[in-house]
Amino acid sequence: QEGRFGEVPLKENQIIESIIKDNGKWTGYLTGAAAYNKMGLTTQVANEYTIAAYQFRKPVKKGRIKARFVKAYCDITETNIPLLQLLDALKDIRSIPGTETNTALEIIKVKIEKLSLTGQNKLGRLALNYPPSVRALTGAVLELLNNKQASEKLYKSLNYLSKYILGINEKALPNRDKWKIA
Repeated sequence: QEGRFGEVPLKENQIIESIIKDNGKWTGYLTGAAAYNKMGLTTQVANEYTIAAYQFRKPVKKGRIKARFVKAYCDITETNIPLLQLLDALKDIRSIPGTETNTALEIIKVKIEKLSLTGQNKLGRLALNYPPSVRALTGAVLELLNNKQASEKLYKSLNYLSKYILGINEKALPNRDKWKIA
């Protein structure tokens, strides 16, 4: 576009969209600190975007935007993206910048509670593709929300000998002992 003073640069979200969409099809989604900032989990602003994608790609620099890529665990669809971002936040709960683990969990619990029963069940199904610590956290939260169907599937997917050291206290997750979360 041409402005009064010459060419108008693209907005950040337009550049990001050009990276995560290919011919209108989702090939990635925003995750990491930028997504956690939008979710209200941190106040820190990332200088580099993290994008979860199907295939590993080299880091990209478009204008003032730098993006690095990480592996996506599930199918990327427009309806899955908010759920995948919640699961990514649970995966990275110990490393969300500027936020204490238990505080982040409280915020995520509220977001999961706001999901419909169908949304919670879908979150549970998607969590089955994530590492065991994410399955345990997701299952424990869903169990607190009385979603027995989704939490039982997640519980059965875990190794009963494993323990997940995440720095979560009993006040934030009263059923943490059952799920072997510390």
